[in-house]
Amino acid sequence: MRATWLGAAHTVESAFVRSGTATVRLIVDAGVEDAPIHRRVRSWLGVLGARPAGIQTLIVPSRSSDLSGPLLPAESTAGNTAGKVDVTVVVGGGAVLDRVKLATLEHDYASWTRTRSGLVALPPGPGRTAPLVAIPTTLGTGAEASAVALAHLGNRRLLVMDRSLRPTAYAHDPAAYRTLPGPLLREGLAEILSRLVGPVVGDAVGDPLTDRLCLGLIARLVECADAVVAALDDGHEPGPAALGEAARIGVLGHSDHVQRPHQPWAVKLWALANEVAGLTGGAKMPTTVRLWPAFWAAVDAGASNLGSAAQLRAVWSTIRTAHSKPLPANPGDGIHALLTHWGVQADSSCDALPIPLVTERVLRAWGAGLPPYQGVRAGDIEHLLERTRTTTPVGTFTDIIPPRTAAALPL
Repeated sequence: MRATWLGAAHTVESAFVRSGTATVRLIVDAGVEDAPIHRRVRSWLGVLGARPAGIQTLIVPSRSSDLSGPLLPAESTAGNTAGKVDVTVVVGGGAVLDRVKLATLEHDYASWTRTRSGLVALPPGPGRTAPLVAIPTTLGTGAEASAVALAHLGNRRLLVMDRSLRPTAYAHDPAAYRTLPGPLLREGLAEILSRLVGPVVGDAVGDPLTDRLCLGLIARLVECADAVVAALDDGHEPGPAALGEAARIGVLGHSDHVQRPHQPWAVKLWALANEVAGLTGGAKMPTTVRLWPAFWAAVDAGASNLGSAAQLRAVWSTIRTAHSKPLPANPGDGIHALLTHWGVQADSSCDALPIPLVTERVLRAWGAGLPPYQGVRAGDIEHLLERTRTTTPVGTFTDIIPPRTAAALPL
C-alpha cells in the first residue's frame, strides 16, 4: 500500500510548492474522529510540511449527502484557511467521500429536483480549486478512486457521474479497516464482488481482453475474501495483506477496464437495488444481497434484457473454482451459498413493498426511454421481484457459526 501513500504525498507536496504555503482542509468522518487513522493522517500532513495552525479540521456526519441543502457545514468556509486552501484531504467512509467529492465541485445540485433519471451527468464546470486526496476508512465502495458519487435528493438516491468527481489521489491504510465491525467487512467484500461481476454479466457482446482481466480480478477477490472471512469466523483479526489487496481490487473495479465504456449500461442489478433501498430506507448492500440470487437465476433462465447467460456462467465458473468450499453449479443457488458462506446478511424488508410501486419507480428512474433499462419491461421487473420473494433470503452469519460478539476488531 506504500505506493498509494507516495502518490498522495506527491499531490500534497506539489500543492504546497505551487502556493508557497501549506494550508490544508482536513475533512473527517464523525465516525473516525480522533481514531488512530485520524491521528495518523494529521501526523502525515505534519511530516509533509503542514503546521497545526495551517490545518483546518472539519468533522462531518457519516450519512450520505442531501443535494437539496449544503453539502458541508458552514464552518467549512470559516477560520484561518478560508479562501486559501492548498489541498483538501478527506478521511472517512464512502458516504463522506462522495459528499466531499460533490462539495468540492461547484454545481447547483438543488436545481436537479425536476430530473426523473436516477443517473445524472454533471454539466461542464470549473473543476476543483484545490487537489482532493481521499483516504477511505470503509471497505467496498471504492469511492476514493471512482468518477461517481451517490447522493440523496429528497427521498431519491441519485448516481452522479463525471470524471471530474474522481479525487486527485488516494491512499489506503488497511489498519483503518480494523475499526469496522465484522458484518461491514463482509458486506464490503460482497460489494466489491458485485461491482466486478455486474459489467461482465451485463455485457452480451463481451470483450476478450476485458473479460480476461475481470475474471482474474474476480478470482483473486474471492480468494482474499475467503481469507478475511476465515479469520473473522475464527474470531481473529484479518490480515492486513488480504484487506489491502481487496481494497486495491475494489479500486480497479471502477476502472474503464472493468466498467466497459463500450457498454455503459451493462449493470442492471445495482440500479434495481438502489431504487428498492430508496423505498425501504435500507442499506444498499443488504438490499442487493436480497435481490442478487433471483436476479442471477433470471439471467441464467434466459432473461437476456437483464444480462447474458453465457457471460454469467463464465463468471460463476471462475467463482466456483476460486472459492474454498464447494458451490452449486447453478449461479442463482450458487451466489446464495457463497454469500451465506461469507456471512453476509440480506435485508428482506423489500419483500413487503408493493411490486407495482417498485416497478414504476425503477422504470421511471432507469427505463421508459432512458438507456440503462432499455428493453426492460414492467413484466420483467415484476417477475424478478416475485422470484425474489420465493427465494430464501441469504443466510446470516448466525446460520453458519456463532457470531463474533465484539462490535469492532481490536486495535
